[in-house]
Amino acid sequence: MSHRMDISLKLLILRKILKLIVQNQFQDMKKIFFALALLMAVALTGCGGGGPEGVAKKWCALTADIDKAEGPARDKLVEERQAFEKATDNEHKDDKAFMDKVKELIKECAK
Repeated sequence: MSHRMDISLKLLILRKILKLIVQNQFQDMKKIFFALALLMAVALTGCGGGGPEGVAKKWCALTADIDKAEGPARDKLVEERQAFEKATDNEHKDDKAFMDKVKELIKECAK
């Protein structure tokens, strides 16, 4: 699932939860607490990993795994990283600031 689809799914979930709260369908405090906890969990997971930091973190992790691997396992990881790079380039090809930030963060982990 692409990052944009992931965000829109989370927004849809948030909207449904807020609608239920507004319609006063949650009567007791347990249900309200659960809904708010779920709302916070969805909101917090939406903030992590999708930005340039998340892309750079995954790239750095793949590179570290490649450095440790040998033989066919290494070749598979190289292909996985190349596919990840291509997907990232395709998804953010029009966002120069995003890609510049990713490149900057990748340089830090390559040291």
